[in-house]
Amino acid sequence: MRATIVVKGDVTIDENIVAGTNPAANLLDVPHLTIMATGNITIAASATRVDATLIANGELRTCEVQPTDAAQCNQQLTINGPTRAKVYKLYRTYVNASNPAEPAEIFRFTPVAIVSPYRAATSDATMVVDNEVELPPRY
Repeated sequence: MRATIVVKGDVTIDENIVAGTNPAANLLDVPHLTIMATGNITIAASATRVDATLIANGELRTCEVQPTDAAQCNQQLTINGPTRAKVYKLYRTYVNASNPAEPAEIFRFTPVAIVSPYRAATSDATMVVDNEVELPPRY
């Protein structure tokens, strides 16, 4: 499934957006969602995973409000996909006691962002490995 949502104004994502966990057999099966807003994109505290490309002409906020204590917005957020915004407001307060270096917000640029435009531009939706090389581990 490939979908693009364009909103004139602000967007609030109040629940998880999960693209799917099944492996894709070909490029046509690779899910890709793009959310574009002329205003801000806000991700509610209840959402912990967003599998989408997020494009905001304003701000990208990872919580509805700026937290006043550590109990607000205290869940880790993972965004799987590219993002673009004029201003990023990273409001999550998540802390892992066993690993304090673990981030509150994780942004992953997934291969879907590269594969999806190719899929849209071609009628041949097959993936072919041209060359494969195994490298030794680096110490």
